[in-house]
Amino acid sequence: MKSVKILESSPNRIAVAVEGFPLELVNSVRRAILSEVPVMAIEWVYVTRNDSALFNEMLSHKLGLLVIKSDKAIEKYLPPEECRADLECSEDPSCVDAFITKKPECFVRMVLKKENPTDAQEAFLTVKASDIESEDPDVYPVHGETQLTLLAPGQSLDVEMYARLGRGKEHAKFIPAVVVLKYVPVIKYDSKSIAEECLECIRKYSPELAETVSKGSKSRIIWYDTGNTSLLRYCAERVCETGLKVEYDKNRLILVVESHGALDSRKIISLAIKELDKKVRVLQDKIGGVA
Repeated sequence: MKSVKILESSPNRIAVAVEGFPLELVNSVRRAILSEVPVMAIEWVYVTRNDSALFNEMLSHKLGLLVIKSDKAIEKYLPPEECRADLECSEDPSCVDAFITKKPECFVRMVLKKENPTDAQEAFLTVKASDIESEDPDVYPVHGETQLTLLAPGQSLDVEMYARLGRGKEHAKFIPAVVVLKYVPVIKYDSKSIAEECLECIRKYSPELAETVSKGSKSRIIWYDTGNTSLLRYCAERVCETGLKVEYDKNRLILVVESHGALDSRKIISLAIKELDKKVRVLQDKIGGVA
């Protein structure tokens, strides 16, 4: 029997229990999330002035790794495939400028201007991601408190940057989430054979599970835990001995997606499935053409 159950759901994290679907199919969703779901990231940085102690290359690297809000951007801007075709000259600034002018629907311009006055009372001024001004109010750094650099009195910073949509297979900065796929643990136990030392170990892992095990007799529990089960396995193998055993049901899987903040976690899964569907349709058309 095939079934899909939402174990937990929030904008930043979603856990889905899947039963009856092949591992290869669910894993393809995991891989699509990591490599195919598009998000915004800063691609080009032009440093006009940088008086801080941070080298231009280091500052550019930090800007490139900022998480950029992308929920509306994926609908407003062209996909990376349509914007990458003319980027053979990406190392030439004049060529990049011409390309940005030619295809403005591919990019979002952002500016970072900050100055610490000479007569400033504080020794250093902290430059944060929230100081970045975007020409598109829907595209901005998600974690505004991220510190970029420090400016001493009399120092200033003037940076222009451009963000675009990209996919994880291009660069890690375009990966939208951390994704985990694992089997569902099945706990077999005999409460009569479980010592207090075993219960105490299980209690450190999950008080709820320890209480269930202590009250039952011989039983089997399908434990939908979205966290790490390493401690539970340690208890079963090193402390509980024959009283408790942990196995994994290969017919049941848990997919956990933790968004970096660029996209809603639920939207990430939806987009990954759409990207897979596109690939399947392309393959179907190619095979149909050969036949």
